[in-house]
Amino acid sequence: MLHTKAIAEILYTAQRVLDTFDPDHNHTPRPEWSVLTPEKRDKWIGIVEQSVNAIPRRTPEDQHNAWMVFMIDDGWKRGGKLDSDNKEHPSLCLWSGLSSLVKERDFLTCGICDSLGRGGHGQKQGTDSPAA
Repeated sequence: MLHTKAIAEILYTAQRVLDTFDPDHNHTPRPEWSVLTPEKRDKWIGIVEQSVNAIPRRTPEDQHNAWMVFMIDDGWKRGGKLDSDNKEHPSLCLWSGLSSLVKERDFLTCGICDSLGRGGHGQKQGTDSPAA
């Protein structure tokens, strides 16, 4: 099994590529994983750990709801467009209010975490400590 950090980097990179297909992506492109601050990397590692350790396995809607709690706990609120300085995000809403492309992000997160973190079998394979 891959290390949790490696899964987080794969997930982040996949989401970064998905940004290029989003016609509503109206913010600065995500930087490469290698230039993220340790704090931002740790947030992505935390997302992977939560998803891999979730019992029962998370649905994409569950994943979105967990992400919302994570973001709100970090001081984010709903906004018309992504604004990192003011901690505003347009996807901080109920699943039913999301576009199909935004929902695809949650399907992608579940797929990567399930296949790489659970060995594709829906069962937790264990995690490694998140070294930055």
